[in-house]
Amino acid sequence: MANEKLLDEITIKLTREDKSQLVGLAEIKGATASEIVRSMIQRFISEQKREFDSMQSIFGNNAQGDKE
Repeated sequence: MANEKLLDEITIKLTREDKSQLVGLAEIKGATASEIVRSMIQRFISEQKREFDSMQSIFGNNAQGDKE
């Protein structure tokens, strides 16, 4: 992901305490808060894709859930 060009942005709202902790933890890991959040988002997307793919093997590919 480090080589990908970042083309869009999203705004999130955090409490001051959450932001402070996120920034502090990121610094300890040698990263920025943005890098940590992007990593978390990629992990979430991957997990959801794996879950979706496993459900497709059970329920099929079409929208009605019928096996073909």
